Amino acid sequence: MAAFRQVPVAPHRKERHFRLKDDLSLNLSNEELRERYRFGRDGINFISNLVSDDITRKTKRNHALTVPQMVMVTLRFLTTGIFLQVVGDTIGVYLHGTEWWMGKWCTAGDSGYPCRPFLMTPYQNPVLDHQKKYNRCHCSTRSVIERTFGRLKRRFHILHSEIRMIPSKACKIIMACAILHNICILLNEPDIEDDGLVIDNDGDLGDRFFGNQDGRGVRDHISSTFFNR
Repeated sequence: MAAFRQVPVAPHRKERHFRLKDDLSLNLSNEELRERYRFGRDGINFISNLVSDDITRKTKRNHALTVPQMVMVTLRFLTTGIFLQVVGDTIGVYLHGTEWWMGKWCTAGDSGYPCRPFLMTPYQNPVLDHQKKYNRCHCSTRSVIERTFGRLKRRFHILHSEIRMIPSKACKIIMACAILHNICILLNEPDIEDDGLVIDNDGDLGDRFFGNQDGRGVRDHISSTFFNR
């Protein structure tokens, strides 16, 4: 009679139950919530109500994440900039691609960019008065933009360095941060401490671009039309 070797049976894995440690049901102060998620309790509730119809889980599973939980997971990811899996381990939830939500603009640039019909850069060596006036206006406009970028990056650290996702998802993350920043302004959420960003007198922050500058005709038209007075 042939001998049969018994094949070991893998032990049944006990189903894991995850609980959001910092849920709204806990007595965290608004300051503690803002430190973690950049929004107080009213702000998190506002966002949850805003996106509820789009992200409510269409499932009868007992352990599906609630809308506030998904909102808080996403805010924590945008606030810290760390990997989603690490966010899940820290907060105490299992994350996969469907368990968190993400949202469904002539531009002024410094001399590190090429002058394009859609991207206006400053004159590198302005001589005429209207060119100098154009540069001063360009600098003041970009100062507002750079301060806004600084506020965004201080609020959502995911924007401080590379976003390790495919370009389409990175664009959604940037757009989501901009929308959330506007909500912060709407709800009078406090700004994060200033990091001391300084704009140079000529409005440049990077190296100059010396390649093709096919937008110089548009720039000359703008400066001579609106600044030659």
